[in-house]
Amino acid sequence: MTLRDRFPALERTTYLNTAGGAPIPDVAHRAAAEYYRESLEDGDVHWNEWIARTNAARAETGRLVGCPSQHVAFVGNASVALNLVASLYPGERFAYPETEFPSCTLPWLRRGFQPTVWRVREDGGFDADDVRVAAAAADVVVLSWVQFTTGFRADLASIAEVCRNAGVRLVVDATQAVAAFPLDAAALGLDAVVFSGYKWLTSGYGVAGLVLPDGLPAKGSPNAGWRSQRDPFALEAGVLDPGLDGAFAEAGHPPFPGAFAMGASASLWGTEGPANTAARIQSLMRALHEIVDRLGLELISTRDQHHLSGIALIRVADPSGIATALRQRGIQTSARGTGLRVSVHAYNSAVDLDRFNSAMRKILGRT
Repeated sequence: MTLRDRFPALERTTYLNTAGGAPIPDVAHRAAAEYYRESLEDGDVHWNEWIARTNAARAETGRLVGCPSQHVAFVGNASVALNLVASLYPGERFAYPETEFPSCTLPWLRRGFQPTVWRVREDGGFDADDVRVAAAAADVVVLSWVQFTTGFRADLASIAEVCRNAGVRLVVDATQAVAAFPLDAAALGLDAVVFSGYKWLTSGYGVAGLVLPDGLPAKGSPNAGWRSQRDPFALEAGVLDPGLDGAFAEAGHPPFPGAFAMGASASLWGTEGPANTAARIQSLMRALHEIVDRLGLELISTRDQHHLSGIALIRVADPSGIATALRQRGIQTSARGTGLRVSVHAYNSAVDLDRFNSAMRKILGRT
């Protein structure tokens, strides 16, 4: 069975909108559905088995992002994870790129942090020098590894070095990149990595990963619950004894079906190999750039291989209208600002791009 065969939705539509939300593979569906079947037929008798499966999912997810499994937590969504991270450490100032996604900035603003915003190029780009200047007035730098609109992929290695030298924490939202590009969070020295399950990791809504390569600080998680305790099954109500592994950030029971789906998808992409997946995505992106050029359109996103992701933003006169016209032809994209956002994953093919090219020619009236 090929990778593409594992995504039944691709038989029904030309899917070029992973940046908005991806279809899930058969393995993720089976992993989540098995939980519901067991719960339907047997009730709660599989609790211990579900915990063991959750820990296996932690291991798969940790391997994919370069973090020990005990420091991987599963939460409901990336915003919940980012809010938790914003409460972990003391500080008063944070820095971020001006085109950042709101979920990365609002948790810090909500807690009264004073922002420093660095400018970006039209393609969403910035470099370590931009971060260095902003980090001088910050306690924490928050950024998306891949910018959601333009698809600019930041150089995490150089930015992590800047933050380390400045004594500033670095929090990364990797939602638009995990499973698409290799990541070793521990080796890079990242303080926290957050990622939704429903985009490039292809594990659907209702689950996100929170990775804390060094675990929780000495005070533990700001969210306390029975499973945030060092010995959860002691069920001690009058003594606060927080566990310091990152997984204790869950506080209560894990989101079992979402965790199982994420573990299955992480295993799938780990088997494919992040380097192979990245090469496939970038090959498709270069082919897409050639189509954009032949259509006589302007690519807003970068062409720089070092910063290329699976997202391309194409300047068009009516992004929403064109996205709607494409959808009517069975091609999924999205409108963002002044552009049409087209995103590819390793499950896409040259045939998908040919269909996009043909449809665009008809929509634009090209011969």
